[in-house]
Order: sequence, then structure tokens, then C-alpha cells
Amino acid sequence: MNNNDPVLKADIGEKGMRDPFIYRKQDGDFVVLATDMWNSEYIQCYDSKDLVTFTNSRLLHLNNNGMHAWAPEVIYDNKSKYYLILWSGNTDRNRIYVSYTKDFIEVSEAEIFFDPGFDVIDANIKKEGDTYYLYFKDERDPDESPYEGKRIKAAYSNELKPRAFDNQLMDVLIGEPMFEAPMLLNNMEDGWLLYGDSYYPENGKFYGWKSKSLTSGEWIPLKREDYNPPLNAKHPAYVEVSEKELELLVKKWGKRPEWNRIRSYSSPEAYLTTVNNGFITIEVYPFDPYQEMLWKIVKDKPNGDNIYLESITYPGNFVSIEKFVCKLNSDKNKASSFTLTRGFTNNDRWHAIESIEFRGKFMQIDGKHIRIKTIETEEDEKRATFQIGY
Repeated sequence: MNNNDPVLKADIGEKGMRDPFIYRKQDGDFVVLATDMWNSEYIQCYDSKDLVTFTNSRLLHLNNNGMHAWAPEVIYDNKSKYYLILWSGNTDRNRIYVSYTKDFIEVSEAEIFFDPGFDVIDANIKKEGDTYYLYFKDERDPDESPYEGKRIKAAYSNELKPRAFDNQLMDVLIGEPMFEAPMLLNNMEDGWLLYGDSYYPENGKFYGWKSKSLTSGEWIPLKREDYNPPLNAKHPAYVEVSEKELELLVKKWGKRPEWNRIRSYSSPEAYLTTVNNGFITIEVYPFDPYQEMLWKIVKDKPNGDNIYLESITYPGNFVSIEKFVCKLNSDKNKASSFTLTRGFTNNDRWHAIESIEFRGKFMQIDGKHIRIKTIETEEDEKRATFQIGY
């Protein structure tokens, strides 16, 4: 939405925000919390009735001993009638802390909420049945014993109280090293989804898993071709909205941006990219700069089926076919036109991109480059299938 530009800019604290978390309060309104950049004892707080207008920007002071306050999240305790603000702080090591509030104006003195005896950050709690499950990042060095650091783990408790999770770790070890920011999402009848992102060696790379039950602790990786991570995003958060709220959001921020990414089916972490030498290549999505992977779909006629591919990074430059190789050309008269057909899969979100000039030949990955070729094998079909979207 909003062409991927910010819908809320920090006007308080360090004038920048990290790890934004949206939460619907008991009265139905929203509150947005965010890390006040890197070394602040404060977190940022904003109110909203509709996620269109944000008011009452303020800082909440969470500690007085110089700890940073990272990655704030909220869960409501029906017993105490307090909101728990969970956040990551550090003294001699990293722990999860809690600050209690009823109004997101006054907060209690910080307490240690979760300390399993080693460094932890990024808490996310969800309830299934009568049990709470806390997913977190093990912040230890992955190259030191027990060689489990920088991964997502879990703990459980029947009580939403400080230190209740400390000694109830689950046999869960998710992802490769350098994963963080777990987010649990109830997928209704299908069970649960878990998302997390990596920050090294590729920053902002999202991963997903699915599970029938939090009790089991068993997670199956999602296929990369089945989901498309948000553009240039990190540390996920979500909130459910009504149809009416969604209509208002779309009206205000717009349903889709003017650009698209063209994603490979055979290499679902890679996208069509413009490069300085003019060739169109397939590259793994970088966190920054990502703009060279953005394309504008230009129709030859308002209601026509034929399209041109224009670079967002280099406006006025279009994909052209030269000796059956796709290149970027600043001469619009040499731009090549294409048509989208259903991709060589059973999923209608994927397309094949057929050349109008060379009918029966399709854009196809050939090493790092994109060529116009006929489809001869099953592998060709995979290399000629793309997802166009954002």
C-alpha cells in the first residue's frame, strides 16, 4: 500500500523507528508501538482508530538503567486486566522484560519476564487451549556450544507471569543461524503459520513454516514458491481488520503500487533485475538496493493483452529482444512486446511471458540471463514461469 512508502513517520525520540507492532486494544482501537532506533530506554507509541490517522505520538519510558528497549509486543492478560508490553533489554546479557499498562500512557517498572539462562530477544506469545507459547530468538553465538544460537526456539506456560516460561523450553529449533523476529499467525482450520526473517548473509529475507498445533512443536517449511515476502521489510507484525476497515485502508493508501516484481518459479528467491551493462538477469533479492528489481507493466492499448516491461530504476527504458537475449533499451521503438499466459504450473498466480515477435518462444532463465526460447523439457517449463506482483 501507499506505493511502499511510509504511512507513519516518527516525529518523536530518535525520529526513526524499528520493529513496528500494531495491536488492537480491548476497546477496538489500535495502538502502534515501535523501537526508538538502537540505544533508547524508550519506545514509541501512537494511537489510531482506523490505521489511516495516527495521533498522540509519545514516548514510553521502560527503564532507567541504560538498557535499550527493542522489539516491543503486546498481549492482554484477561485475569489481571493489564496489557503486557514485552520487550528485549540487555544488562549483562539479553533478556525479555515486561512493563504493565492499562492505558499505554503510564507503565509499570520493568521486570524480567523470560530468562532461560542464556541470551534471548524477540518474544512473540500466542495462546492455544489453556497454554501460552512463547517463541523467541536464541541470541547466543551459533559457533559455540550447544551450537543452537541465532535460531528460533519456543517455551510454554499455563500462566502469563514473569519467569513462568524460564524452565519450560520446548524441543524446537527452527531455521538456520541468523534468524530472528518470530511471528505466529493462527491460520484457522489449517493450524498455525510462523514467519521469521534473516539478517545475514542476506538481510530482510523472509521464511515461513506451518504447523497443525503449537503443542506439537513440529514445523514444516513452506515452499518458497507458495508465498511472496513483502518488499524490503523486516521484523513482521500483523493485525486482523474488518472488511470495512480494509475498504478504508485501500481507499486511503491504494490497493497496489505502480511497480511490480517479476519472480522466478524455478528460483523463487530470485527476481528479474536490470544491470549496468544492459542485460536483464535473474538475481536473489537484496535488501538494498532493491529498486533495480522493480518493473512497470505498460499495456500497448488500454484494454489490450500485449504488454511492455519498463524499468522503474531507469524510466523510459524497456525490455527488448536482441539475438534472443533480453536487454534494456532506451529506444522505445525497439521495445519488445509480450503477452501473459498461464504458467506451466497448476497455480494461476504464475505466468509464462510469451514474445509477440517470436510466437511460441518464451522468456526463460538461462544461467544468469533471460533468453527467448521454445519450451522443450519440464525444466524449461519451470524456468519459463514467473510471478508478476509486488
